[in-house]
Amino acid sequence: MPAVRTAALVAAAVLLAACGGGHGTPAAPGTLEQGVPTAAPSGSLATYPAPDTPYVVGAGQRYTSIQKAVDAAPEGATIYIKNGTYRESVIPKSGQTLQGESRDGTRIDGANAVTASSWHRDGRLWYFTDPWPLRGKVAALWDGVTPDIDALDTDLLHRDDVPLLHKAQRGQVGSGDFWIDYDTHRVYIADDPAGHRFELAVRRVGVGDTNTTATNVNLVNLTVEKTATGFNEAGVEMKTGWTIKDCLVLGHHGRGINTEIDNTIVGTIAPTTGSYGGSGDQSSDQQGRSGSMQVLLNGDLGIGGDPHLDAAPNGNNIQINNTEIGWSNVERYSYWDEAGGLKLSGRSNVSLSGDWIHDSYGAGTWFDTGNKNLKVTGSLFEDNLAAGVWYEANDGGIEITKNTFRRNGDTGLAMNREFDTRGQYSAIFLSDSANATVDQNFIQVGTQGGFGIASHYGGRIHPARYAIHGNVISIGIPTAAFAFGTDGDEIVFTDNSVLTWGRVTPSSNLFSLGAGSFTAWQAQGHDTNGIIAAVATPQAG
Repeated sequence: MPAVRTAALVAAAVLLAACGGGHGTPAAPGTLEQGVPTAAPSGSLATYPAPDTPYVVGAGQRYTSIQKAVDAAPEGATIYIKNGTYRESVIPKSGQTLQGESRDGTRIDGANAVTASSWHRDGRLWYFTDPWPLRGKVAALWDGVTPDIDALDTDLLHRDDVPLLHKAQRGQVGSGDFWIDYDTHRVYIADDPAGHRFELAVRRVGVGDTNTTATNVNLVNLTVEKTATGFNEAGVEMKTGWTIKDCLVLGHHGRGINTEIDNTIVGTIAPTTGSYGGSGDQSSDQQGRSGSMQVLLNGDLGIGGDPHLDAAPNGNNIQINNTEIGWSNVERYSYWDEAGGLKLSGRSNVSLSGDWIHDSYGAGTWFDTGNKNLKVTGSLFEDNLAAGVWYEANDGGIEITKNTFRRNGDTGLAMNREFDTRGQYSAIFLSDSANATVDQNFIQVGTQGGFGIASHYGGRIHPARYAIHGNVISIGIPTAAFAFGTDGDEIVFTDNSVLTWGRVTPSSNLFSLGAGSFTAWQAQGHDTNGIIAAVATPQAG
């Protein structure tokens, strides 16, 4: 065995051990349907360097409303916002910066608080009578996408900062759900409200608007949360040149953020995942940390963009770095259409680096149709219901390099090995596309997760030109390391390693393209310098 391949195998085994390594049966990581945390982020407040400026917002300041300070300030000014909850929508001017005193302490909140005395018992349910205007059903911003009917009602109820699931009928309401009787304006829940904080989203937007024209706006060190956005609307509507840094974008009915051109979403510190337990039922070390950028608990998408946006002559230039996108699609939109962690169409020059994308009810990241020059590197994708990265109907090129994938894809759907119809349940899914490089990624299929790297090649774009190189796939269930149909062309597999454990052995049917064993795989010319080996069973997570 060449020395370099031996070193790679040793390094992979060390990585497995670091993930929990060792002996026995892997711990069950829980179900994706239950992937909602019990509490939203919290953390200590940072010291605020309040400057001597005319545009300070807060209790005892000249302005108690952010929008009034924005209106009074010229373009390019910085508005400093003291800690507090500001129940308003904000539409900034070009070049302005909204600077919070502390990320978790400065909150632009699209919801109103429900007082404890408002609740009444009605059989097995509790309700309060809504005193604010309800938005009700709002049409999607563009045609061609059909959301689940329950989610069409944009009004969203939050308990302890976590959005509840909106049900279509009273009889469907169970624990963690709510329902609105629009005739009587009553909002119903099944859980005893005692000891909990409730808020009802009533404002359509947090920062920006679908009609906003302001450019080069900066949002720094604050929270934007809980708006009653419609399907495909976002709590933060970025326009050209906008930057969101070290912010928390939380609990919007539709999307968390919509992107456009020359946008940056970035955290000063990279996400950390030390206490994360999988499937969303535990908090992470990232939560509440100063300098972190998080997009969490949003109704359909964490981050998206209008696919009808005119092509940008110099590229869209979207940078998403050191960002956590978690628990997306909490309102359970149809994830075949427009839901999950991140979805972009018709974008060019997009870079994801150092991100943590997890627990999406749908794909973690989905590049769907007409995207060009995409780079995904150094990021962590885990516990997403569909693919960690889905590259569909594009020929403009993607590089997926040096990422980690854990437990992405639904095992029950993937284990039937219908590659051409189930490849979306995988770590990486290349679908009807061309020009993809998948290089030096670590993929842990584990005991919950679909395929490793999968493809559906329906002949839409020729040739495929896929280069699958230097990846390490750890597989503990009898599914496929590579799930590729028999069509497609110019697909090259080189120097990939497969580590087997659990119910999988080196002789298991791990491969596709007609090969049922590693020997047959190599005989077809694939991974002639690759490795397949049995390793000690790691613990899940």
